[in-house]
Amino acid sequence: MLSFDPAILASRHKYEMEPQESEWKLYPLYEDEYERTVAKLIGDFGDQLNSSDGKAIGTLFVKRYSPLFAGAVYAWLFHGHPFDLSPSNVQPAMNGALFKYYLLDALPLEGISSLADDGEKDEAYMHHVIDGHARPLVGAVARLTGVPELSLWRTVAYSMAYWQQEWLLESGSEAIKGRIGSWFLKLTSRESKAWLPEYAVNPLSCQFREVDDPTQEGRKILIRKVCCLNYRVFGKERYCSTCPLISEERRLEKLL
Repeated sequence: MLSFDPAILASRHKYEMEPQESEWKLYPLYEDEYERTVAKLIGDFGDQLNSSDGKAIGTLFVKRYSPLFAGAVYAWLFHGHPFDLSPSNVQPAMNGALFKYYLLDALPLEGISSLADDGEKDEAYMHHVIDGHARPLVGAVARLTGVPELSLWRTVAYSMAYWQQEWLLESGSEAIKGRIGSWFLKLTSRESKAWLPEYAVNPLSCQFREVDDPTQEGRKILIRKVCCLNYRVFGKERYCSTCPLISEERRLEKLL
């Protein structure tokens, strides 16, 4: 049993602890069938979008998948609970074009709590989230859809940056804010070779342009580095308010 209420993980990050609803189709990520299962998941997702645009499907797929990674970071930073995101422990599920993520075992990932200090624990869990799940997923999606891996990592980076901002705004604890700042500083270090060493610059180190949120004083809207290609599936009226391709006038219209 978890020591904290997982409701926020369910509502924001689409976590479920056990499959219950039959209308959700499960996609077990078995190691020996991993890429085949991801291909099936992407294909079914494209069918639900009624699109054959591989690059748009791949980018939107990772955009909608990224809450899984942010949810793991939330549970770790706020509750000290390192969920096991090994593909064998996570079953993505889809209903229409909506995703959920079933954790077969919600116990803490083994080996984290025994480490000597918080810095070591943070780095070990970063490695697990990135190398244990994000890297194989991004690689498979890139191979299957033709989207450059760097573009997909920037989509993951945007999700992380978005939730970092939300958590800092919401948290009333200076200790938690310090934890968030320290964790993200390490994750997004440009020179870090601890993860994704194949890149000259850490692709998670994106600096996103900010604009004022006209609906909430003191809040910023982060502008994406790469377009998610939503408009290529749903039409040119469906650019996102965070899209780097639209004018500031059009962005303001969408935000209001």
